[in-house]
Amino acid sequence: MAKISILFLFIVSLIVVLVNVFSGLWILPQYFTLGPLTIHYYGITMALAVGSGWWLAVKRAPKFGVDPAKADGLLPWLVLGGFVGARAYHVASSWQYYVQYPLDAFRVWHGGLSIFGALIGGIVVIVIYSRQFIFSSSPNNIGECVTGSTLLKFSKTLSVSETETSPPKGEKTKEWSIARRGTVRYNLQLLDWLAPSVLLGQIIGRFGNFFNYEAFGYPTNLPWKMLVPEGFRPMGFATSQYYHPLFLYEALGNVVILVVLLNFYKSYKSYMTYRAYKSGTLFFMYLFLYNALRFGLEYLRVDSTFVYEIFRLNVLVSGLLCIFGLLGYLVVTYVLSTPKNELD
Repeated sequence: MAKISILFLFIVSLIVVLVNVFSGLWILPQYFTLGPLTIHYYGITMALAVGSGWWLAVKRAPKFGVDPAKADGLLPWLVLGGFVGARAYHVASSWQYYVQYPLDAFRVWHGGLSIFGALIGGIVVIVIYSRQFIFSSSPNNIGECVTGSTLLKFSKTLSVSETETSPPKGEKTKEWSIARRGTVRYNLQLLDWLAPSVLLGQIIGRFGNFFNYEAFGYPTNLPWKMLVPEGFRPMGFATSQYYHPLFLYEALGNVVILVVLLNFYKSYKSYMTYRAYKSGTLFFMYLFLYNALRFGLEYLRVDSTFVYEIFRLNVLVSGLLCIFGLLGYLVVTYVLSTPKNELD
């Protein structure tokens, strides 16, 4: 009951803030000072996004047989890789500006972190880290959510060499190809574990755009229109006061996707009667759903980067990732799966 009350108060407070800021009654500051220190609200929001994603990853780790202590060894590298990738993608996509002002590439507090680059950086870290360090003492500790409760039971009772090479008596060898350290399947299992954490970080991180008055859409007169102060308006739109709150559209859409992902296993129980869960399902669901959302929203964005002045770069990237996510989901769910009655 206490959690519900806190959540209710938070939602009511957020609505009050949004209404006053969108109407222009409140103008958001970008920073505050503590003596000689200048602290940007964008940075605070990004720190909260990272912290919340970290918390969710550690909380969900046991469901995947991941030791939370070992997870803490991987997560700092993921944060670093995601941050570098996110900034590098943004700088590369806006290279015309950063060629003229190269030092601005390091002024992250002004905004400019791309989820596409963060995904690339995070995946690179997972591939490198999982092959060399992660779970090297117990390479088969991805458990119940991967191939069923029997995998977790047998991985605890058998030796490492036995679980790597021998399926339990009576089981199909094809279904008991336990993911070893550094394999594609193993990396997909880690991505399944981390996908909701990335999404939670995205939801909170979008409010950094809110404080910076960025990532908004074209001018609009809709009831939920957002006032953008004159100094933050892009060239060619100086006379327009109200815009689509694009950051909020994406945050709300991501909340829906996060609920779907976190409740996936509950709704999957009846389906598991016929098919076994496969590694990569959650990750590919995330890729498909998020990029389908992003694909539509990018057409509203006023500050899109264009390729050959015709195609929106992020529309192309999100469209390709959406197709890749859908194909990946279909492959791991239908092509690589075997009816569960064959296992039984």
